[in-house]
Amino acid sequence: MVGSTIIKVDDASAVSDMTFDDMMEAAILPKVELDVLLTLDFEIMASDVEERWSGGQPLLFDADGGFVILPIKEAGLKAVISQKEEETELEKRDDLEKLAEFVKNHGFKNLYEAATF
Repeated sequence: MVGSTIIKVDDASAVSDMTFDDMMEAAILPKVELDVLLTLDFEIMASDVEERWSGGQPLLFDADGGFVILPIKEAGLKAVISQKEEETELEKRDDLEKLAEFVKNHGFKNLYEAATF
């Protein structure tokens, strides 16, 4: 996986003692793995309409392990999935379609991006 993973976490306290790998492997957490889109891509897309992709305290942060689980702002998510098709590269368009389908099935609330650095 090169792209980010978006997960839905309805109860943050239920996952507070999980590791990154636990979260990525947990069958109880709905998730979608993207092929190419990363945090920077999302931030740029959201900033096009003066929004932010992520905000708030990370659900999980491990500087030594190089990963973070960031809350996704609803307004930023809406800005990202409303990108015009003709302005988006084919690879990114596929990821945006996956993301839009995930949001359609799981809603805009309690979504997080699992990112590595």
